[in-house]
Amino acid sequence: LMSTTNDAVAFSEPLFNRFFREGFGGAADRRVVVRNQLIMLLMHFTGCRVSDALNLWVQDVHYDHFDNEKASVRLYHPENGLAPDGWKSSKGSTNRAAYLREKYALTPRNRMAGTQHVGWKNRVSDHKDLYIKLHWFPSVVGKLFFKLWNEYLYYLADINRRHPYAFVSFDKKTCGSPFTINAFTDSYNKALFRIGESPSKTEGRSPHSHRHAMGRRLERAEVPETIIQKVLHHKSIASQIPYTVPGISRVTTALEKGRLCLEGNEINSNQ
Repeated sequence: LMSTTNDAVAFSEPLFNRFFREGFGGAADRRVVVRNQLIMLLMHFTGCRVSDALNLWVQDVHYDHFDNEKASVRLYHPENGLAPDGWKSSKGSTNRAAYLREKYALTPRNRMAGTQHVGWKNRVSDHKDLYIKLHWFPSVVGKLFFKLWNEYLYYLADINRRHPYAFVSFDKKTCGSPFTINAFTDSYNKALFRIGESPSKTEGRSPHSHRHAMGRRLERAEVPETIIQKVLHHKSIASQIPYTVPGISRVTTALEKGRLCLEGNEINSNQ
């Protein structure tokens, strides 16, 4: 059997604004609202995965040198990526695995077991320091992210953290611990329910559907394949096909346009 690409894997663009503002924005705790909205902006407008966002460290977000109102975000390899602030271990190591071990007695999340485990799928990097540069599309979203990020740092300052990870739990029992994929999925589903929707992978209402939405948006904007490959950080052009193939609605529209064109040509030829 040939595999098929499900048209509904991309999150609906018309639904996103309400999902973002009323769904995630409807949480009672403002800290939770801002944290979840930040993660959602990363997923929907840079195409990063949930696991990418949860591997992010506080030091990985800076202002953009070309626009100091916009955020510049780097995703470092969770083990081999360069540790922040020029840090070196007692043995001269400069990677993140050594940093976590010496400063916090922690293992990188991709090596952890249980609920704290967060995978790492990226196979490419943009720099010798082993990080991936995230690209906002549209770029103006980077300004909204940076505004929310500065608010989030204010809330984070009051939290006791024994780790460098940016996104944390605000629940009483686990407050300050790294945010987990299970906890995010729960928040995601609650946000859908708030706007009268339900989780559905086949209908494009799942966390991964936002990466597909990013790919479709780039394809609709006629961004070259090689640029899309760079933005989505795929090792090969072939890897991005499921993210950029036209959906059923676009195929239907194109065929209808073609039918009208064909009928017009036939009428002209009969005159």
